Amino acid sequence: MTGPTPDGTADADRRSRLPLRLAVAVGVLLVVCGLGSLAITAVTTGTTAGEWWLRAGFAIALAGAGTLAAYLATRPAAERIRRLSVQAAGADARLRAGFQGSPAAMAITDADGTIVEANDAYAALVGVEDTALVVGARWLDHIHPDDQPRCQAALTASGPVEPETVRYVRVTGEVAHVMQTWVAVTGDGGQRLCFLQGTDVSEARRATETLQRLAFTDLLTGLPNRAALEERLAEIAERVDPTRMAGMAVLDLDRFKLINDSLGHHEGDRVLRAVGKRLRGAVPDGALVSRTGGDEFAVVVPDIPDREALGVLAERLIAVLEEPIARGGRRFYVSASIGLAVAEVPHAVDSLGAHADAAAYAAKASGRRRWMMFDATMAQAANERLELENDLRDALGTGQLEVHYQPIVDSGARRLSGLEALVRWRHPRRGLLGPDAFIGLAEDTGLIGLLGGEVLDTALADLTRLAEIDSVEHGWTVSVNVSVAQLRHPEFVAEVDQRLRRQGVEPGRLVLEVTESMLVEDDVIGRLQDLRHLGVQIALDDFGTGYTGVAYLSRVGVDVLKVDREIVRRAHDPRGYAVLRAISQLGRALGMRVVAEGIEDERDAGVAAESGCDRLQGFAIARPVPVADVATRILPELAPPR
Repeated sequence: MTGPTPDGTADADRRSRLPLRLAVAVGVLLVVCGLGSLAITAVTTGTTAGEWWLRAGFAIALAGAGTLAAYLATRPAAERIRRLSVQAAGADARLRAGFQGSPAAMAITDADGTIVEANDAYAALVGVEDTALVVGARWLDHIHPDDQPRCQAALTASGPVEPETVRYVRVTGEVAHVMQTWVAVTGDGGQRLCFLQGTDVSEARRATETLQRLAFTDLLTGLPNRAALEERLAEIAERVDPTRMAGMAVLDLDRFKLINDSLGHHEGDRVLRAVGKRLRGAVPDGALVSRTGGDEFAVVVPDIPDREALGVLAERLIAVLEEPIARGGRRFYVSASIGLAVAEVPHAVDSLGAHADAAAYAAKASGRRRWMMFDATMAQAANERLELENDLRDALGTGQLEVHYQPIVDSGARRLSGLEALVRWRHPRRGLLGPDAFIGLAEDTGLIGLLGGEVLDTALADLTRLAEIDSVEHGWTVSVNVSVAQLRHPEFVAEVDQRLRRQGVEPGRLVLEVTESMLVEDDVIGRLQDLRHLGVQIALDDFGTGYTGVAYLSRVGVDVLKVDREIVRRAHDPRGYAVLRAISQLGRALGMRVVAEGIEDERDAGVAAESGCDRLQGFAIARPVPVADVATRILPELAPPR
């Protein structure tokens, strides 16, 4: 504390500081309001304390531009002000550098939509090399004419605008799809500015459109596939007019296997494409022609007056197929067995396909190259099916079911990475049957759980024995197909866990293969997630033939993506290669291993590896063999070196 002095100077100083400190406070207020300019020199001189405070008060009163007035009372304040100014300048430089260097296309427009600032990414988006070529231009001039009205509304909106896709037109005329955001602000002078930011999503959009086409298009013929057929039938079933009838024709090509076996699948594919083209040109307007698989096609006519009209259509289809198909100096003759069914809408649409299938089977059995309308006399087919069902019940647990294995190898060194278990039925009268002959029947009759359990037990037991032979642990896996009926069973996950423990197999060495259509049921997805938590791997089989979305893939967490053989076979042309490469990139982005199925020759293997597939499977690698041949042939030839 300062004491009194003889001459009273200290008291005078104290008295003089009271109003002068008031001046300091006023100065601070003026600084905050931005009403003065800084006058640092006013505080750098002064003799007495009173003069010093007096000068400080007036200097602060004149100061402004966002400076903190309290710091002006001491000399270090000037240095702090200088540092703040440098920091502000640096922040401004960093913001400008971030604007210019951002990979997102960014621009600023005035209230009229004229671009006043743009970065390099924006210039590249519209197809020019220098931002000077876009500054001063109208932003709407870069927008597709059909999108300009809503973009104009966004520029003038008073509130926030939701991001949306906008089409830009580059100087080359090319259209780019851009996810656009808008932010409107008011500048220092009260003028309105709009900050634009866009991300080019053209590639992602094209990938999505490609996947959507895959979901409903047969890749070989370009026709709608089975998923599209079922969607059309569902639409017909929703109609409420009971007087309208729908008709369906199922066409099964006669002896088509002979073409494939004698001339090869590539020649057979050309014939299938020609058949699809002819069928499409022979049906009435509004009818749907689809390829439902293999050598089978279907035609749905939403409105048909009577059964006779459907018979006339069948005669026309047979006639257009009779014309020879010329390929490479050779002629091919194709005929079809056609099954017809008519249903009143919406009462019998659900059974329309089954009735047409049964009629097609009857037409083929009665001599081929003909059509038959479904009726009650076709009950014989149902009787045969019942007989096969009884035989299958007898086969379970009796050793008639055999498990063969097809190797899966890595696409580089061609070393074994896994085996797929494929069930066969050694029928006492019909010989060795493939899964297509009885798996559907097992699912329909509820036998699939018992059959699948037997196959899984056999595969795990074989894996244990093979691991003992291959004494070096290479970690290759065994893949087992499971059906949706198995996955719907509430105890399926627990049963898999019990079987793994019983055989002493690590969960990570088991891969369960599912199809795309299974990924639309919440219960199934939940069990697949439980299996992954258990350590079991999940593979999505025949990818590209169903309607899986990326959201489902990421939701389930699939480990392996198995690309359908049709996609691999079409990868020898540029468009098909682009599809296969897009799927490979999608799988890698989601952390999946990608397996190319149906590798029939080295050309298929080469294009699959080049497109990014990690694994290969098919006859060019090895055909399915019994477990004894795996031990004596597959492991010595394909197992990684010790």
